[in-house]
Amino acid sequence: MKKIAAIAAAGVTAMTMTGCGQKFVLEGSSTVYSNEDLLNAAKCLEVEYMEDNTEVYVQLLGDMSYDDTARYVNMYYYDHDDAEKEISGDYLEFRVTTYTAKTPYTLLKAIGDNMFDINGFRNSFFGGFHECIVKKEENGEWKLMGDYGNYVYSFSPDTDDVISDDSSKIYSSEEREKALEDMTDSDVWNDFDGILLYAGYAGDESASKEELEKLNKRNGTAYDECMVISADIYSNEKQAVLRDTKWQLAKENGVWRVVEYSTSEGEK
Repeated sequence: MKKIAAIAAAGVTAMTMTGCGQKFVLEGSSTVYSNEDLLNAAKCLEVEYMEDNTEVYVQLLGDMSYDDTARYVNMYYYDHDDAEKEISGDYLEFRVTTYTAKTPYTLLKAIGDNMFDINGFRNSFFGGFHECIVKKEENGEWKLMGDYGNYVYSFSPDTDDVISDDSSKIYSSEEREKALEDMTDSDVWNDFDGILLYAGYAGDESASKEELEKLNKRNGTAYDECMVISADIYSNEKQAVLRDTKWQLAKENGVWRVVEYSTSEGEK
């Protein structure tokens, strides 16, 4: 059974640990986990961020974090070449705020730059924000999976099967790449609200004259060319990876358009 823990915040509990002039603060509470369990989950964040910072503030995100947590976990485990994996276990999301160490030089500079500005002085040592996912292992220990923001927003889909030179005798790799770009730039794609994980050209059979005639007859159109691209997509709505979706494209006035697409739930 797929399980990604969504934590319902029922107030705020603050736990502070200090040592050697450093401060580590955990804020948040849960209706699912005890404070002791949350503290154990945050320990991997302490190890990760305290080495280069003097102050680290960790906030447990509540129900509002569920969408991002599910997205990160699904994309993290996704592999086009492997069968779909069952995602199980407990996952928590924390927002980490860091402040860097104060030295005589940085203190004097911060004072000079922010005279009579307490907030400006403090922000001179601001390190950054991180949205982190941690997972509970089978042995009960919590492990840092990573910063979902850096991972998700820098993710590069696998499109080699679209643009490889030997994929088609009809279309050049540049034309197939343009078709994919037009597809993911389209209003249809944006309305779908998904993240492309993998794309592949469905073969020259999908681009034959016979298929073009069928497409035009079915839609009452006069498209010049056609092709089908298959894609694995993370659906924000379903909070799951949809595999082998089919995207029927047709070329009109030099632009590839999405005519229709199909998922396991049917054609659109």
